[in-house]
Amino acid sequence: MDVVSLRLKGNLLELREMHRLENSGRSLASSADYLATRACYETILTIDPGNVRAQIDLGDHYRNLDANDKAIEYYREAMRALQRTTKAEGWQEDAEELLQAVELLTKHERLAEQARSIESWCRKVLDASPG
Repeated sequence: MDVVSLRLKGNLLELREMHRLENSGRSLASSADYLATRACYETILTIDPGNVRAQIDLGDHYRNLDANDKAIEYYREAMRALQRTTKAEGWQEDAEELLQAVELLTKHERLAEQARSIESWCRKVLDASPG
């Protein structure tokens, strides 16, 4: 299976459903298509368990469902994967994407400390990186 295509499919399904349900009053949790995006990201992690972008996408997926505890778990896994692959191709873009994702949870009182820890790590490695 092509990991890039699976991620694109998941992202497109997710965006389409979020847009479609935005003004409908229905929740994302009731959308079969939105929930199908999870299968795309989980399949990517079956193929490539250290895939940072799939971990971030799953974190975003759960955050959008207000399952913030689950979201922070995936963001933490993304950070750990980045720590193992720092300076690998695309790591800087992945760190920036993780930083943007986790910043949204720093305002979440119960998860703020965990989110700030990930945020701090991202800022540190991004500040230290050339260019």
